[in-house]
Amino acid sequence: YLFPKFQSYDESTYWDNVKSIQDFASIAEAPVRVLVAPSSYTVLTDYVPSGLPSVDERTELNKCLPLLSSECEIINVWDDLEKNQHDYVFYRTDHHWTTYGAYLAYQKYCEAAGLIPYNAFFDAAGTAEDFLGTSYSKCKKVGTIADTISYFPFDATITFEGKTYPGIYDFTKLTTRDKYAMFLYGNHAESVVESGEGRNKKESLLIIKDSYADSVIPFLTENYANITCIDPRYYLGSIQELAKGDYDDILILLGFENLATEGTW
Repeated sequence: YLFPKFQSYDESTYWDNVKSIQDFASIAEAPVRVLVAPSSYTVLTDYVPSGLPSVDERTELNKCLPLLSSECEIINVWDDLEKNQHDYVFYRTDHHWTTYGAYLAYQKYCEAAGLIPYNAFFDAAGTAEDFLGTSYSKCKKVGTIADTISYFPFDATITFEGKTYPGIYDFTKLTTRDKYAMFLYGNHAESVVESGEGRNKKESLLIIKDSYADSVIPFLTENYANITCIDPRYYLGSIQELAKGDYDDILILLGFENLATEGTW
């Protein structure tokens, strides 16, 4: 495994973002749930080099939970990921969780939201081989084992920048360096994923996200007919105003490192 280097961060940015999430949740018309994706080194404890000087993300997150939990529901996926750390829940060469890691997060969200999760049979999933991700691009370690991306053929479309695309995977990205961008056609300020009504589906979900959510959202098409996706790193509108939108549920899903370092709220 190649682990991202994350040794420090600006606490003022972190706490500003936490307070903004609390303010958002306090005025939201729909239930707000927060799921913070950990960095791989905090989960893959059996693989991390001894003495690696990295931010203790779990401890830092626990400091803000009393503030957040006063206005929204916190979903803990860290324990499930760590318990399954030998089952390929994070890529070896990339900072993201694998589709299986994303599925564990999806199951925890469904449990919290009272939804019936999609029953994923990973033996039947499509696969894309030879993925070398962001960590590899920074060091290009000799002998690195390439990763495999898994995906499921959900019936949905995605709209962004005024154009609608059939399907939610951009398979042309599999011929590029950034194969992970196949999920939802990469990062966009705002996009809408539509899968149509179905049994046991709710109408709408607002998800405020970074790229960790991109491999979770395909599963959520089984539970919501319309999913509005907002990436605060690129969105130029007021995120606080979105709190008043007509949604059944709101999910905030961000990686801890982005929560602590990106001043986007």
